[in-house]
Amino acid sequence: MEEGNAPNPTAMFAGRVLENRELASSLDDSPFYWLWVRTYNGEYDVVVSADIVDGVLATDSIVSGVFWLCGRMSG
Repeated sequence: MEEGNAPNPTAMFAGRVLENRELASSLDDSPFYWLWVRTYNGEYDVVVSADIVDGVLATDSIVSGVFWLCGRMSG
């Protein structure tokens, strides 16, 4: 792979919130949200700091953004 052409583990998408919960970090009690989001191409778990949420994250609302991707292979 050429230098400067490394894969970028981010994706931009929008989707409908199927479930959501407000939680607190076990490390420092800082609040965050867990969302289960359905997009055109699949369903994703989304975790977002409460500090950057603008509005209410209710079920059936639409969220959009640029997201850092991580995952685990199964099979």
